[in-house]
Amino acid sequence: MGGTELYLDTRFNPDDLQIQYGEIVSVPLKWDLGARPGDTLFFHHHVTTNESLHLEGDDYMVIYDLGLNGLNNQAIAYRSKETGELHALGEWVLTEPVDNPKAQETTTSFGIILPPSDSEPKYRTDVCRIVATNPELEEMGLAAGDIVHFDNYSNYKLELEDGSDVFRMRARNLTAKEL
Repeated sequence: MGGTELYLDTRFNPDDLQIQYGEIVSVPLKWDLGARPGDTLFFHHHVTTNESLHLEGDDYMVIYDLGLNGLNNQAIAYRSKETGELHALGEWVLTEPVDNPKAQETTTSFGIILPPSDSEPKYRTDVCRIVATNPELEEMGLAAGDIVHFDNYSNYKLELEDGSDVFRMRARNLTAKEL
């Protein structure tokens, strides 16, 4: 599947590295990835800083390449314009943080509500919930909604077009599933 390219109209300032998505304007005919023109593509922010990927006007080329264990795959996921569903591409996995039970407010035996401790992070830093999966994960028996553990520093924040945040990581970074 190496060498597939997705073309998109980013419609944003290419110097703004915080934006990592754009509307797909063209997809290759050779491989059916499920993405269609009009869908929103989420990609690695280096796309907009690489001059060789800038086509003309506001268009950029986003490489979808699963060779070399997907290390060159810049296309992370897409959201279907038709259904609104989020789909991971290649070996990418999209996840969301899981609340830290230690950071919740508690009620004493006298009915006093205590706020969470400032020393506890709001979210657990060792686990996440799968939001969008891929065929590799499905073969491993994992699905959206599963709570999984991951390697340190493998989660990377990705802001979606609706302003919400997810974390992207590769399937090989997942270490365990909570039962």
